[in-house]
Amino acid sequence: MLTKKKIAMCFAVLFIHITLLDLFLLTRRGPRFLWAESFELKTFSVHLGITLISCFVLVGLWMVNEKRMLSKQKTSRKQAENKQKTSRKQAENKRKITNLTNNDNDKSHEF
Repeated sequence: MLTKKKIAMCFAVLFIHITLLDLFLLTRRGPRFLWAESFELKTFSVHLGITLISCFVLVGLWMVNEKRMLSKQKTSRKQAENKQKTSRKQAENKRKITNLTNNDNDKSHEF
């Protein structure tokens, strides 16, 4: 089940992940840390935008998946109910046939 806590955790993890990835740059001379650029308002707003879009997509996918799972559960329940109904009818028909054959056997012994 999708909760506010899960969404908040997803947002926090994505934001930290994106920010850390953008914090350094790998060059031929080795890693270069971009401290000044990472703390600019423009960079922060880009990270926030990317994180929001990613969270919207993930929440949408979670919701679609939950609906699909609920639909599968409903379908399997209906199939189970139909199976039970069918087996009950078959058992009832077997009892009727058994009773009819028993009655026929009893009548044939009477003559």
